[in-house]
Amino acid sequence: MHIQTKIEKQLERYREWAAVHTFARCRLVHYCGFEFCGAADVALKGVEPEIGGYMSEGLQVDWTLENNCLFLVIWESWNLPIEWNCVFEERDFESDWSWPDIAEQPT
Repeated sequence: MHIQTKIEKQLERYREWAAVHTFARCRLVHYCGFEFCGAADVALKGVEPEIGGYMSEGLQVDWTLENNCLFLVIWESWNLPIEWNCVFEERDFESDWSWPDIAEQPT
């Protein structure tokens, strides 16, 4: 699937979700692997551009609502579930996993 198509599908998913949820602010939380990289407030009118921008860079984006705050989480693709409690506290994920060791990959 073309990246622009993926972005449009994700934005449509966000719009449908946002239409039935109320939130007063947005917090973007960024991860590199399981490590917390940083967080920033995002203006509500800037949520869709953030989603599209990060996805165009090949990152994954998801969201949820906690205490009247929209949390956008940005991460590299992997198959483990998002640890939302860590996102809310802006800290490293707790899962015991690591990136595959390149030296262990078959050549």
